[in-house]
Amino acid sequence: KGVKLADVLGEIVVKRRELRLGDAVDLHMEDGSLARIGGLESTHGTIGAHIYAENGQVWCANYINGTLIAMPDKILPFNGRGADPGRQSSSHPHHVCPTPDGAYLCLCDLGRDRIELLTRELEPVYSAEVPAGSGPRHLVFDAAGSYAYCSAELSSEVCVLSYGEGRLRFLHSVSTLPEGCGAENAASAIRLSEDGERLYVSNRGHDSIAVFAVRGAGLTLLGHIPAFGRSPRDFALAGEYLLCANELSDNVQVFSLKDPVPQKPVCTFAVEMPWCVLPVIK
Repeated sequence: KGVKLADVLGEIVVKRRELRLGDAVDLHMEDGSLARIGGLESTHGTIGAHIYAENGQVWCANYINGTLIAMPDKILPFNGRGADPGRQSSSHPHHVCPTPDGAYLCLCDLGRDRIELLTRELEPVYSAEVPAGSGPRHLVFDAAGSYAYCSAELSSEVCVLSYGEGRLRFLHSVSTLPEGCGAENAASAIRLSEDGERLYVSNRGHDSIAVFAVRGAGLTLLGHIPAFGRSPRDFALAGEYLLCANELSDNVQVFSLKDPVPQKPVCTFAVEMPWCVLPVIK
């Protein structure tokens, strides 16, 4: 099964290279290929780090410019800085997603150590603060909608926050690294298993994926999946598999999650500088 999975995903990646950056694509082609269905639209910023789409509307977090845009042209700028002069000299929005109740959008601002809550019309609702110098990157909510787990890039931690009534409140942080680890590291992607019992966070530097058992606000580190490559910028959970995209090793490693903390991939395939993995489960 692992070989077949790699063959299918490899075909999708090759066909993706035929498209231009920013093209909308049709994911419903019978042969699994991608077809262009739209052109390019400006994000009115530099490095659109993340997008969220809902019912034909798209929001984009512009990392360098410190803006969130509701496409095509409604722009909300953010001002301020964080504790790290090298990485937090200005606002750096990195991730946008909805709250679990659907009421608001969340924006992780790595540069300001803030998670903003906004309406879909970009009206500010609440600004949640996380520890200085942590650098909030991406977040996920639990199925009950009571807790948020945010990867903190600069401090290599998971920030745990409670959510309710349009408010996020920081509770505590847990390291994504082994005890005593001195490796230079940056936490990256974060994913929650479908059953909500496991939380995964990738480490760039330690080159691993930390695996946590989840019980509400409590996180227990179970171990680390070795990335078998450098700088696992992103990974995805696809059924019983975990696909790890190693940006600086030009490969995607596929792990079987039949083992809670797998130590070896079941297969590997080559992708030039992979940045994102988006599984399409039919």
